[in-house]
Amino acid sequence: MTARTARIVVRRAHDGDLDAVVAMRSALLEASRTNPAYRRLRRNYASIARPVFAAQLGDARCLTLIAIAGNEPVGLLRCALSTANRLHEPQRHAYVLSVYVVPHQRRRGVLKRLLLTADRWCQAKGINEMRLHVGVENDAGNAAWLALGFEPAETLCVRRVPSRSRGES
Repeated sequence: MTARTARIVVRRAHDGDLDAVVAMRSALLEASRTNPAYRRLRRNYASIARPVFAAQLGDARCLTLIAIAGNEPVGLLRCALSTANRLHEPQRHAYVLSVYVVPHQRRRGVLKRLLLTADRWCQAKGINEMRLHVGVENDAGNAAWLALGFEPAETLCVRRVPSRSRGES
């Protein structure tokens, strides 16, 4: 049985999954370079990523899920408990931070399985709303999230602040 035909198991990621987490989140960062908000990765991001991702695996406010097909890690979803301003309901929600499915497993239900597991975590925490950002240029991602019940709520705009010219004070 190949990873393409193997049953998909979704579980919480642990320290032993760190290499797979780093690989998939790095692939997500690289794939996001066309987005103006994410195109400027630090030159040394790869050396920073591993300890950052390792610390996140142990954070009780976060959930990092990994999807496994056979022995191959094929997907990842990370979300965190978040608080909105006190003027809006719900005040607490889950914020989906990182999602990646390896290309040869896309459109095979991996994302849906990851999301259903995240739903159970949210329910156990008393959370009834999820939020996420998805790049406007990411047509496949936007279609997938719409199909899974998310609705667009805002557009994030990015603008670089101009450098000061010599004559300005």
